[in-house]
Amino acid sequence: MRFPYASGIILVIAGMFMAFILHQAHYYSLFSLGVLIILLRVHDKIAKKSLFHSWKKKNYIAFFILMLASSVAIDLLGISLGFWTYPSYTSLTDNVMKYVFEWIIPMTYIMLSLLIGKEILTKARVKSWSSWVISLVVFVTFIGIITEYINHVAGYSWKILSMPITNYMIGNYFLIFQTVGYWSMALVTLICYKLAEEIQ
Repeated sequence: MRFPYASGIILVIAGMFMAFILHQAHYYSLFSLGVLIILLRVHDKIAKKSLFHSWKKKNYIAFFILMLASSVAIDLLGISLGFWTYPSYTSLTDNVMKYVFEWIIPMTYIMLSLLIGKEILTKARVKSWSSWVISLVVFVTFIGIITEYINHVAGYSWKILSMPITNYMIGNYFLIFQTVGYWSMALVTLICYKLAEEIQ
């Protein structure tokens, strides 16, 4: 099922209203879903085919399970090492929902930003390997910075406490490891997507 651009735009606007005006941590549920819808439509238009064009129910289930396992593993590791926390999430419902709206959906739209960049660069006749690298550095980094900026303005749906090796920051953005973190999320999601796609 394809959702129209308008539904994604409405969700993004609603999420940004919650972030910039209401400063509610749960803004990200609407925002992330809206961005996902928009980037799915952008990708499908540029690639001239749906990202999930040949998928069956079992492919979606496999992708969800792989993404959930990856999300929980990364999140619990980061929390145990003291890298981040969730200041406003106190209930079991909050902590269950975050894996859908703050991990699975965002990681999917981060992967989409990588794929969109790759498609654009390929059409511009950039070599395959170079297009992947440039897309990571430019497109994924950009979506990461925007995501972190809105989260900071909202008053933190999640809050980064420290990063390993260096805490060098530009504003409230841990330049080295948050950037590498967004690259890693794009690649982990791409691997999960490829594994799920292989299921016949």
